[in-house]
Amino acid sequence: MLLFDALPSAIVFILANDIIYNFLHSSILSTILSALIFSTLGATLSTYLNRYLMRRGIRPPGIRKKEASTKYTISPESGQPIDEKVIKRYEKALEFSDKESENYVAELAKLGMMYLQNAVAYDNKDLYLRAKEYLARAEEAMEGKSISFETKMLVDNLRSMIETYKYRFGER
Repeated sequence: MLLFDALPSAIVFILANDIIYNFLHSSILSTILSALIFSTLGATLSTYLNRYLMRRGIRPPGIRKKEASTKYTISPESGQPIDEKVIKRYEKALEFSDKESENYVAELAKLGMMYLQNAVAYDNKDLYLRAKEYLARAEEAMEGKSISFETKMLVDNLRSMIETYKYRFGER
């Protein structure tokens, strides 16, 4: 980020400040104008750099700020569904995560819990089966790895919730 965004912006700030000062002979005005140029260039370079990194698959697409500020309670007992757009964004971000990391297992468990919550809220067996699929993927990703206690608890919690609701969706 510093190499592609901050450094060029700082160089432009210094050059613009020097050039504008030579023409206007006012240090306050030249500083204000060069700060405007600096902030505009910095924002533009940052935006294009983020887009470039997302297109190349280096950085996952993030959750929108509005959605990130909204707190979602992930609990099937709440009865409140989670917006399908949010779940799709988490799935998209999961595609970009490192499949060998512990975070990948935790994200699989969270997605499974989100699908289970929607399955309970909408009484939809397809969403329940999707939650079971994410549980299986999380258990498969855990095999042979050293996983922290918190991540194991996320997976165990998902497993117990699926066991709790399996009779509701017609499984034995």
